[in-house]
Amino acid sequence: MLRLIRTYADFLNRKSYSFYFIVFLFLLVPALLINIGAMPLIADEPTRALVSLEMILRKNYIVPTINGDPYYNKPPLYNWIVAALYNIFGSQKEWVIRIPTLLGLFIYSLIIYFFVKKKIGKREAMLTVALYVASGRILFYDSFLGLIDTLFSAFIFLNFMIIHNYFSKGKYWQMFFLSYFITAVCFMLKGLPAIVFQGITLVVMLVYEKKINLVWSLQHVCAIVFFFLLLSCYYIPYSYHNGIDTLFKTLISESTKRTVAEKGVVESLWHLITFPFEFIFHFLPSTLLVIFLINSETIRTIKEHNFLAYCSLIFLANFLVYWLSPETVPRYLFMFLPLFYMVCLHFYDKDVQNKDSKLYNTFRRFLVVVSFMLSFSMLIPLFIQLPITNGEKIFYSLMLFLCSLTASVSQMVAKRHTLMLFLISLLIARIAMNVFIFPWRIHNDPDQTFKDAALRVAEITKGQPLYLDEYAPVNHAQSFYITRERQEVLYKERGEWKSGVFYITMRTPDSTCRLYYTFKSNWNNVDLYLVKKL
Repeated sequence: MLRLIRTYADFLNRKSYSFYFIVFLFLLVPALLINIGAMPLIADEPTRALVSLEMILRKNYIVPTINGDPYYNKPPLYNWIVAALYNIFGSQKEWVIRIPTLLGLFIYSLIIYFFVKKKIGKREAMLTVALYVASGRILFYDSFLGLIDTLFSAFIFLNFMIIHNYFSKGKYWQMFFLSYFITAVCFMLKGLPAIVFQGITLVVMLVYEKKINLVWSLQHVCAIVFFFLLLSCYYIPYSYHNGIDTLFKTLISESTKRTVAEKGVVESLWHLITFPFEFIFHFLPSTLLVIFLINSETIRTIKEHNFLAYCSLIFLANFLVYWLSPETVPRYLFMFLPLFYMVCLHFYDKDVQNKDSKLYNTFRRFLVVVSFMLSFSMLIPLFIQLPITNGEKIFYSLMLFLCSLTASVSQMVAKRHTLMLFLISLLIARIAMNVFIFPWRIHNDPDQTFKDAALRVAEITKGQPLYLDEYAPVNHAQSFYITRERQEVLYKERGEWKSGVFYITMRTPDSTCRLYYTFKSNWNNVDLYLVKKL
């Protein structure tokens, strides 16, 4: 038995990082795709989905709307992408709405791999990609939601890399024009945060490199003019359709509403204390690598490595914006993760190479223990009731248990590859989540109930006029499902009700209306009524 274990250990240790990275990528496909469209839309997904759908139905891609009213909170590039996917696939199902997130993960991973390989090395590039994708908040939540942030973060990180790459070569024209082009793309995705990232990154880098005179150089001025020319290609046509005063006021409000100016002093102070720990918590277990930064030589070592010094400075300078912003949502921080992991991995590698490192040996044992716990958790579905057949439950549970157990045992014997094997274990856990938890949530999640109610409203009213009472608290998810099923914009009614027309209202029906259906809004669980005016 010992001989067999040694043979297996030798086999694993002879394998390169490329082999394990290929296994990681192979498992990533089912981890990201299984049941990707099963869950109803949640969080900001319905907003993105509804705006995109109304563009198609209204045949107007210039002025985004929700329920026919102008939508000012975000520029339209992401909605154009979603609308294009609607047209390409001929569907507005949930899985189509979530494709941009998968696309964003793919693009982001390619960008990380290309630049980290170029600046540090191939092994570090593979590990940084795997650490990013397997970050807890991304792998087990945001990667199956159709939101802007993954794609936006990919381009912001690309901008970080472009700025350093061309600055280090002294190619300032290329640096400014390319970085401002990417900033324009990011602005059209999410608005003013793109300009904040650009300004902070350029100023901090130029001050650190003692090239602050480039801020008022001809290259920079021309690039800024180029940036505004790019934006004017959209906002000039927009101004002919709708006023831009409210638009820019809303964009500014969206970018400042979570700052100290909008929150109390106590809440802001508490955020200052807890935010770094929240950052580590939300992206566990990848962020556990922070323990390798606790070293008296950390700052000196970073200063000696130009690229790591740049990554550290850009991370700290931009991170500070969110550190000072109460109510920062974890998905706003995705662009910082590769910067953080690259620096951590530099110190992690030193401990890996030191066979006597107590820190690394303790860390490795911890990962092995957690991995075995994950393995045996795969057997839990055997003992609980789930909305799948017993045969499926037994098959998937045992198969995932064996795969996870193999990865756990491999971590014990392949000491050089413990981290990558642990990240592979996390992908198996995500597959288990797709197979077991998603079907359970569909049967128990109130969002599914709200979706079913919206589908019923659409079924009753299909082919007949339907309006939303101005004060009815129908959220974007229910509006989207009603709009999708009817293939008509659900406009708001602000005037007198018309005879023979359906309305969704929170007013208690009286003798002037006929009640067809009562359902709940997921805004405070308010009762809503589908009525027809007599």
